[in-house]
Amino acid sequence: MKKYYIEINGQQSEPLSLEELKKQKITKETLVWFEGQDDWIKAGNIQELEVIFKSIPPPIKKVTPPPVPIMKEQVVPAPQYMHEKENKSFFSTVQGKILMGIAAVGVVVVLLFSFTDKSHLEVQTQTELNTEQLQQQQQLLDEQNAKIAEQQRIEAERQERERKAAIRQQIQEISEQLNIAYQNVEKAKQGLNDASAFQLLRSKSERNQQINEATDALNSWTNEVQRLEGELNTLNKSL
Repeated sequence: MKKYYIEINGQQSEPLSLEELKKQKITKETLVWFEGQDDWIKAGNIQELEVIFKSIPPPIKKVTPPPVPIMKEQVVPAPQYMHEKENKSFFSTVQGKILMGIAAVGVVVVLLFSFTDKSHLEVQTQTELNTEQLQQQQQLLDEQNAKIAEQQRIEAERQERERKAAIRQQIQEISEQLNIAYQNVEKAKQGLNDASAFQLLRSKSERNQQINEATDALNSWTNEVQRLEGELNTLNKSL
């Protein structure tokens, strides 16, 4: 069975049969493609789809009724005596003028109170807007300060890790130097014992000189051990 594809709002539809295509209410301008076509073409240019358009009734034309003529009303002039009576109205009397003055004063008072209330409302509204803006600005400032504080905390932790890593590296290096110093102390002790014990093939002055040299070496390495132990103790306390 032959399948058709149509374009709906810029999207390709699923494959449709001819019966399914009739339900889609397509027009002659709708783009259609089916297997064997090189490109999309308008539905009105496909011969087998003409049956779809023949089965669609034409649009109903609205019949506009003719305009109704507007009849002008005939104006009947009023008698002269009625105009004279109207001129002598209540507002031309003293009482009418007084009432008109009172009414005018009342209108002015109402307008004044209305203007005052409006001004007060505008001031109150502006104050609320200013307060809301200040609150929003304070909220943004608090958020920025929180971000800065978090970044500072992360940076401080990073620096602390690097500091401890450097200290551990120094501890390792000093520990290695201290082990060498311990060994040299033992060698210096042994050299001092040898210089003090043997007297063959040397004079007394040579013996004393060797003893002094061995003693200086022992003292030097002993001081080095104390120095390294002090540094090691300080570094361990700083962790």
